[in-house]
Amino acid sequence: MRTALSQWHGLEACVANLVPELQISIAPLRTCLRILRLDRGANGGMETERRQIELHLAQLLTLVDELLIISAIHQSQMRVSRTRVRLTTVISVALEVADPLIDNAGATLQVDIPVKPVWLDADRLLLGQALASLLLNAVRSAPNTGRILLRATPGVGELEMTIEASPGPHSATGPSLHLGVTLARLIVERHGGTLHAPIAEPGTGERVTLCLPLQRS
Repeated sequence: MRTALSQWHGLEACVANLVPELQISIAPLRTCLRILRLDRGANGGMETERRQIELHLAQLLTLVDELLIISAIHQSQMRVSRTRVRLTTVISVALEVADPLIDNAGATLQVDIPVKPVWLDADRLLLGQALASLLLNAVRSAPNTGRILLRATPGVGELEMTIEASPGPHSATGPSLHLGVTLARLIVERHGGTLHAPIAEPGTGERVTLCLPLQRS
């Protein structure tokens, strides 16, 4: 009973966090739409606003998806189907989701992984969603010439992955989306791993570290 109550309160906290995050994404949309209305009929000068609308709408859809997955996990409605899978496959799933938003935000992504195949015992779709959520969270710390680094380093029995966001000289950083970190932590923990995401000072970027057990030979 105590565990159920704890899970429910955790879900309530996620919902509470979602409200301001949705407001953060909606506010720029409203501003851009006002500008588009004022600039109606003018030639050019609207590409930036259009890109902003597309970016924030995509972020809104991502937030909704993340909330639905968190809810399903808390209610034990989502099954983790772990199989032997290559790290590159998981990263491909993540990039399929995150790449368009990273490009639209004007950030640069660098992926640094070993040449030798790295094998995990994982649900490729769920773990890929976790990485995508962390990458999209990093976008807010590195838009407009900012840099995002995804690095994977195999160790003894475990894989350490870091996602670092470094603002560029023209980056106007926004607040991190803590819901994405919450989702990633839930998924990583269900894979027997850990996730560490210290709170960074505004404008200094961020760094998230996660560790996952390697597939045994």
